[in-house]
Amino acid sequence: MAMLGKGYIFSLDGAALATGLSGYVSPNLKSAKIRHVGEIERVKGQNAITKGLLSGDEFLELNWDFIPEGTTIANAKLSAGLPTLLSVVTITGCPVINIGSFSDALNSAVGSIWIYEGGGELTGESESKWTATFPLRKYLGITSGSAIT
Repeated sequence: MAMLGKGYIFSLDGAALATGLSGYVSPNLKSAKIRHVGEIERVKGQNAITKGLLSGDEFLELNWDFIPEGTTIANAKLSAGLPTLLSVVTITGCPVINIGSFSDALNSAVGSIWIYEGGGELTGESESKWTATFPLRKYLGITSGSAIT
């Protein structure tokens, strides 16, 4: 697709998810919504007016909406699978966007991983395609997906 006039970020073409599930097939990604989150503590003076702010625990929340699909029904079922809690999910092919302290907010990178903490949903109807939502989080302080033993 060509653009004239102004530049826009559009399309999820080329984006892919890898969950680590055996035989997993990246689904038909329809939308992504990213949220920049952190804790803010307000420090008030003696007159009850905010005099300072303290921030911490910066992280990102990313929700993917998608249609499970594949070249076969079996592959479509694989793309609908949700991983176990605390699984590391690899995201590739998204635009590189700086959000807060994250220089590549959407993609997985060395020292910057996406974690599945649960909350995934599959929604099915008898007369339409199934859809799913897949929430992920990325934390500044968690840089490796290795299990602690």
